[in-house]
Formats: sequence, structure tokens, C-alpha cells
Amino acid sequence: MANPVTISKSSPEDVAPSIPPPLLKDSPSHLKNRFPDLPVATFHSQNIGKLIQKVFSELVPLFTLLRKNNRIKGVLHLIYFEPRIPGNTGAAIRLSACTGTLLHLIEPLCFDMDDTKLKRAGLDYHDLAHVKVHPNLEDALAEIPGQIHAFTGHSSLQFQEVSYGGEDGLLFGPEPTGLPEEVMAHPRIANLVRIPMVPHLRSLNLTISASIGLYEALRQNSYPGLV
Repeated sequence: MANPVTISKSSPEDVAPSIPPPLLKDSPSHLKNRFPDLPVATFHSQNIGKLIQKVFSELVPLFTLLRKNNRIKGVLHLIYFEPRIPGNTGAAIRLSACTGTLLHLIEPLCFDMDDTKLKRAGLDYHDLAHVKVHPNLEDALAEIPGQIHAFTGHSSLQFQEVSYGGEDGLLFGPEPTGLPEEVMAHPRIANLVRIPMVPHLRSLNLTISASIGLYEALRQNSYPGLV
């Protein structure tokens, strides 16, 4: 059964991703073998919580969260503006987990974050993803240090023709309609870009589009932290 979704509301304080429950099953003797430099007292029951935190930080180094002016530094950002299909958001949670990126969801959301379809799409990667829910676009953009690249069919500039910085944000609109004009006209938007496809078809799936754009941004930054 999938673990609960790890969601944080936008706030001045960010926390690291929660500890995946499977790590809690490691026995003290097994953990001692993995961390022989730690003193024996570390493995007493009263200290096991601290040890689990160390294990988690070494096994899942997805994020280095360095705060300045309430902005998260050193990661790429994936932004979903008012997403409406839970399966797509679940897939995006898994995408952000696998790529070490931060996923921003801008309200209103047209589904409950406990939606079964969302959980199924995210599988057991929920605990590794860092997801933030924002009340509006301004709140989300305030936490992104780099440029914002908006993906839309209303542009002739192809997504691979722009330069992506390591702290940039990739913005995607809701599934049926795409980004509204007022969002594309926002002064923080550095580029309007499109993903090329055959004529006369409406669009790719949202998270497929996000994956294409995100991996180009990761490629340009030498796949930071990925193996």
C-alpha cells in the first residue's frame, strides 16, 4: 500500500522530506554494520531516532535546502498551475522524487491530495518528494530564485532553444486549457516555450510534457545529483 503523500503548505520554514518507513525496519545490528564509525550507544533504543535520521540523510540526499529570503536554493522547480487531474499530479510527485526537484502546486486544486488515483500514480515515492501547495501564483514564484519558463502551445520558441539555470522554474498550466493569458504575461516569465509535435493535435499529457522539459533543464545542468 502506498505511503501517505508528504505535503507541506507554503510557510517561512521548510523541512527535509519525511523518513521513508522502510528504513524504520532496519535492525540495530544491521545499522551498526552500515555505520561502523558510530559508537555502540548510538544503537540503544533511545538513540535510534537520531540514527534513522542519519541513515535517511545519507541514503536519500535529494535536497540541500539553503534558505535565503524564503527561497530554496540549489534545485530546479516544477510548477503546476491549478492542476485538475490527480493521476497527473501523482506522476509529477514521482517525477520530482526521481529527479531531486521541488514540485509546487498552485491552488485551487480540483482534487483531494489523498485521492486514490494520485497515490497510485506516485506509488511509494511520495515520501521522497518535496511538494509545496501554494494559495496563488505569487506565493509560489516568491520561492523560486531563478527564471520562470512557461510551457505553452502559444509560442514559436522551442523548449530546447533556451538556457535553463540550476534554480529555474518550469511552469505548466491545467490539463484542459493550459496557462491563461494573464499568467503568461506575468513579469517573472522569462520565456514562453513550446514542445514540438505534429500539427492539429491539442497537447501532450501534462506530466509527459513536464518530464520532457525538466530533463532538458537537468541535461543543461549536467544532471545535478543524479546517477
